[in-house]
Amino acid sequence: MTKRAAVILAGGEAKRFQTLGGGGRDKALIEVSGKTMLQHIIEGISDLVDEILICVNNLERKSRYQNLLRGNSLIDKTKIVIDLNYPLTSGPLVAITTGLKASIAEYCIILPCDTPFIQSEVADFLFKACGESDIAAPVHPDGTVETIMFVCRRPQTASIAEILCKMGRKRPDDLIRGSSIAHFISTYTELKPIDPEFKSFININSPKDLAQPKTRVKSDGPFKKSIKIRLGAPNAKELGMLEKALENLGKSEAANAIEIFSELAKEFEEKQIHFWAGICRENLGKTIEALLGLKADNLQREWVEEEAKAAFLKAARNYSLEAEIYRQNSIYHLAKHAQLDEEWCRRKSSAGNSDRQQMLKHS
Repeated sequence: MTKRAAVILAGGEAKRFQTLGGGGRDKALIEVSGKTMLQHIIEGISDLVDEILICVNNLERKSRYQNLLRGNSLIDKTKIVIDLNYPLTSGPLVAITTGLKASIAEYCIILPCDTPFIQSEVADFLFKACGESDIAAPVHPDGTVETIMFVCRRPQTASIAEILCKMGRKRPDDLIRGSSIAHFISTYTELKPIDPEFKSFININSPKDLAQPKTRVKSDGPFKKSIKIRLGAPNAKELGMLEKALENLGKSEAANAIEIFSELAKEFEEKQIHFWAGICRENLGKTIEALLGLKADNLQREWVEEEAKAAFLKAARNYSLEAEIYRQNSIYHLAKHAQLDEEWCRRKSSAGNSDRQQMLKHS
């Protein structure tokens, strides 16, 4: 198996790089110091990896990049892949999933296409820091996590990523929240000695950034020491059960899905795997709620509504427990997102049926 790979995310719309005609420019092809950002990243990371995967969102962009790289000595280790189609979600999580599934490496570094100054020493540090963890993600002193710049163990993370996409999850930080062991790397303590100006964390998102590149790292904040947290994740059998539950939903076999989500939620709660317990309880609530669309008498509808509310409330409690773990460790970025999931589920648990249906449409 190939040891290391780089997955470059290059399918964004670049809305802040609008042309006069109103269309967006392709960020990856914007030149910085005489080279496109994509070229900078490929050349900066190439000596560390055995393969490079560039994830794009359409065939036109794939052809454009192939033309750009034609004749480049690194083309042999570079592969351009078009994002997979997941009906319930889109965005960077899909691109990450696409890259991980297309790779054959044991470890992958995920990189956005707008970080042209990535330092090879930083990437190498993250590869080594991942080790036996599932993910090694940089965290800034203010508790902000780099959610699309991290190293992961590919086989485990690819399986998790695909399940999250099939569930309709959108945020890439779910990959970190859903990992078994996450190694949170202090940018201030660990990475500053090898990247003093934090160039690796400069994003070129707009013409202003192009004129005045600025790092995202802020020196103020309590997160100054790296930490490994054992969060817990589904094993192969449990992932298979989640897959089966989702397939049953597609076949309208709700009873089977309800049974699986309920069983897994209990198992995860016993193991204190809060994120996945929350996910299962939330999907249990959504699946039960779908039964309200079936013909039933008032007594049955009342029972179904109460069961759905109870599932959402238990989901909220699990997300609350997850958020507290991150707060205690000053990882405020993930704490905030766990709290957002908690708040959504609490609103669902207290809403009437018509309100819950509207919330589902916009979730």
